[in-house]
Amino acid sequence: MDVKLNVVLVSRHKGTLDQLESLLRKQTGLRLECKLTVNGHVDPLHDVSSMPDALILHLGEKSHAELESLSARAVDQRPPLIVVGSANDTNVMRLAMQAGARDLLPLPIIETDLLAALQRIARDRRAAEVRAGSLIAFMNAKGGCGSTLIACNTAHALTAESHRRVTLLDLDLQFGAIPVYFDLFPKRGILQALENIE
Repeated sequence: MDVKLNVVLVSRHKGTLDQLESLLRKQTGLRLECKLTVNGHVDPLHDVSSMPDALILHLGEKSHAELESLSARAVDQRPPLIVVGSANDTNVMRLAMQAGARDLLPLPIIETDLLAALQRIARDRRAAEVRAGSLIAFMNAKGGCGSTLIACNTAHALTAESHRRVTLLDLDLQFGAIPVYFDLFPKRGILQALENIE
């Protein structure tokens, strides 16, 4: 499985915790932290130093309180949640949804179901990282007003100052001149790319 995630596994039952841990330890790319809750805390994230990419919570005798504790947190303060346990209690299912559960997996756990749930979380995480970019558009009122020059200089300044990757796209399909500003003379342009999209 090609998943790069920090996962916290929480249970009040040592046998289930050990079973889930042995199943997940076989997977490359997962950084796993296991937490056997034996104290009076109902917050599954109590004593967790940094916010994990995913939380796997085994439902136990205090599952109502644990799920209520998670749902009381602000949305940005709770990680994607996978709940493991019985789905017979509709109240627990409702609380799991309020806590933002991405999946509810019954016991005995099916390895492929758990790995598929983690892969969905990893996919959503990658998609969120891609969306973290900014989009700046330069539109001219008429030809010759300098929008291409400003766009090229802005792209250069962003690259030089922030050391971030910048993509500059000239949508003037007929008279686009961005390559000339950078002393480039491409053989093909965006029209050829659109014609051969595959």
